[in-house]
Amino acid sequence: MRTGPDQILRPKTPQEAGSLLEKLGDDVGLLWLGARAEAPEAWARASMIDISGLGLDYITVADDGVAIGSATPIQELVEDESLEAAFGGLVNTAARRLAHYGLRNLASIGGAMNSHIGPPELFLALLALGSEGAFVGASETTVPLAEMWSEEGKHGLLKEIRVARAPAGDKGWGLEWLARSPMDQALAAACAVVEVKDGKIRTPRLAVASLGWAPSRVGKGEAILDSAPAAGWTPDDLVQAVRAEVSPEAEFRASSEYQKDMMARLAGRAVQAALKKAGA
Repeated sequence: MRTGPDQILRPKTPQEAGSLLEKLGDDVGLLWLGARAEAPEAWARASMIDISGLGLDYITVADDGVAIGSATPIQELVEDESLEAAFGGLVNTAARRLAHYGLRNLASIGGAMNSHIGPPELFLALLALGSEGAFVGASETTVPLAEMWSEEGKHGLLKEIRVARAPAGDKGWGLEWLARSPMDQALAAACAVVEVKDGKIRTPRLAVASLGWAPSRVGKGEAILDSAPAAGWTPDDLVQAVRAEVSPEAEFRASSEYQKDMMARLAGRAVQAALKKAGA
């Protein structure tokens, strides 16, 4: 039984690292940390790739959006003022929820995005912002974040997360979670990003997750929100839509029905918080 890698590979470029991931498949993994310790099998592969020298630790701000290098420590997302200015503090708040201060300095956004376990808040925030993952390997490609969950190596190496800026207007976000203690992993969570124009909700994005449900957008819920009057909005129809769209697996800490109910209720609260920030 293998207890660790036979070799550590140190490619010289992100493209070389991506090509190795595509070529070696399940026999290779990446030496980066998420917000929770992975199972021993995740490290017991024939080869592991060290990406620490590839220059993927950066946050670049442009007029059309922000690019976050996959090796960027989570703590940098918590502290970065340009992210706070670009997205109203949503990314910073969600990143702070991932882990305690010490681990946030070790874990990277790439490790958090590719982890099978761990707090979902950052993934939910980036989903609600319509983010994409830029991958490099034999070729370069971008993939919507919604299609990235637990797909390490399928598209090559995750080079960066790209988050587009929303058009100018009245925008707001809400991030809600239910946990047993302030830094415990959420039993359920939801994130909403909305714009309000001419008194109506526009371009709503809503994402939910729980212990038994991977972070995902809620299409039916977004359809209910789109063009709905912002003033006096109530969450009743949205709550029912979210409950109908999710089907979490039961977990020893929370039954399937409990997770459904909490995701639906938290989705309603997240939208209400987003509308308040948007001035509705």
